[in-house]
Amino acid sequence: MAKEAIGIRSYNTYINTLCDLVDWGFVKMIEKSRNQYSSNIIALSNFDKALDKALDKALIKHTTKQVQSTRQSIDSIDKQETINKEQETINKEQYKERLLIFDDFWDRYDKKVSRDQALKAFKKLKQKEIEEIHNVLDDYVRAKPDKKFRPNFSTFLNQRRWKDEIINEQQNGNTKEAGNRLIQQLAQTDAWQDA
Repeated sequence: MAKEAIGIRSYNTYINTLCDLVDWGFVKMIEKSRNQYSSNIIALSNFDKALDKALDKALIKHTTKQVQSTRQSIDSIDKQETINKEQETINKEQYKERLLIFDDFWDRYDKKVSRDQALKAFKKLKQKEIEEIHNVLDDYVRAKPDKKFRPNFSTFLNQRRWKDEIINEQQNGNTKEAGNRLIQQLAQTDAWQDA
């Protein structure tokens, strides 16, 4: 009930505040509660003015908490872009250059699906891998001219598809043509017609 009256919702906040008031000498603990059904009995101290020591403790505690929260927020502002597990860090200029390279790859790959996922996967790549993709990308796209059979760019990056063997459609077409010729030859033979 006392917590609700002063607007404190957390029991831990209430206890910590009460203990601070006792430590600083603002109140005296007459009897501590033994269970959830009894309450703390306190008495106000007879001080007309707050002790400098208590005020200093309160200010130090507040300042310490404030500095910790400020330090965390500053750390997040100054954070460098981190790429891959080996902690390869890049500066802003290199980051902008990588975004331009990604845009170039995105346009060359020519399947515009899941750009955010593809960019997330691209950010994890090492410089060596980016160079490998640059060397292979056009051949890979030519080998898979039908977009519906080409994986999304994010899948291409996450599964390291640039390292796969590139099988040209022309090779597949030659195999299909050879199969069709074999069927025609079989159709012309007497054994096929008898069956």
